[in-house]
Amino acid sequence: MRNLYIGLGLLFLAAGAYWVSGDFPRLGMAALFAGGWSLVQGLRAGRESEERRLRTEDLSTELAQAAEAGWQKALADYDRIENVRRQIHDVELSRQLTTIQQESSSMLRYLEKHPDRVPVARRFIDYYQDRAASLSEEFYELEQTRLDTEQVRQVRTRLKETLAAFDEAYAAEFEKVMGPQLMDMDAEMTVMQQHFESEGIVDDPGRSQGKAQQTAQPQRPRQDIPFSSTKGRAGRMKGGHGSYSIVPPAVRGDVVKEKIIMSLLAIFLGCIGAHKFYQGKTFAGIMYLVLFWTFLPGFIGFIEGVRYLFMPVDDFYEKYYR
Repeated sequence: MRNLYIGLGLLFLAAGAYWVSGDFPRLGMAALFAGGWSLVQGLRAGRESEERRLRTEDLSTELAQAAEAGWQKALADYDRIENVRRQIHDVELSRQLTTIQQESSSMLRYLEKHPDRVPVARRFIDYYQDRAASLSEEFYELEQTRLDTEQVRQVRTRLKETLAAFDEAYAAEFEKVMGPQLMDMDAEMTVMQQHFESEGIVDDPGRSQGKAQQTAQPQRPRQDIPFSSTKGRAGRMKGGHGSYSIVPPAVRGDVVKEKIIMSLLAIFLGCIGAHKFYQGKTFAGIMYLVLFWTFLPGFIGFIEGVRYLFMPVDDFYEKYYR
């Protein structure tokens, strides 16, 4: 993708320089703008690819190799699940896979900052995430057969019920990986509390009494939930109006920004297919350029831009984001 952006940028800049000095100055200015934008996107794509690499300079050679191998497998399995999530038609499973990806993304971001914990996350990488990817692909394969027999429906249902528990399994493994850090934080807070007490700084009596009462209350034992009744966290996460939101909260701002960018590109530069190049649809963008003189691409681009602008964020995330 990086080379494609850079190649298109150079092509647009060359064409723009030729048209500006010729009989098409307006078209040349638009091409120069598109060329500059393409180069920026290419450089940004290269920077993001570089930032995704695990930095193991502070680790020993053996530990660095193990961490890098585990990290690459985790990224590959993440992409496998994401590929299935984008293609399946089952809405319920798509939302569950989105929740799984949120948990996985949080784990990967933590491991990126703490590469020494990658070996501790081997159970998450080699078992849970690997099985989640395999089960997702098996479900997609069944969906592609278009069979609707009783046995196929039962297998699909069991696959969905099993995948519905993976987000909580991910969370449990994440807590284990963070174990030493959580213990350090707890010890630090204990030391600080002792320091406050030695200085005569005490907590509010009412709050302390409330905490004591809470501690005295016996905790209700957690009941095991069978797969058949488990809906996963995706089934419990609802928006403010009672509708599900499949957009991960961490990227919602980026999704809205992409929606606005695509809308503006389609409305103002749709005549040269800028929004298609932005989506990575190179052939469609070239067709817009070829038919530029008919003014039809500009009209279609304007309609598409308005549609992007008023499209629900969830729908935009499913169809166009990343």
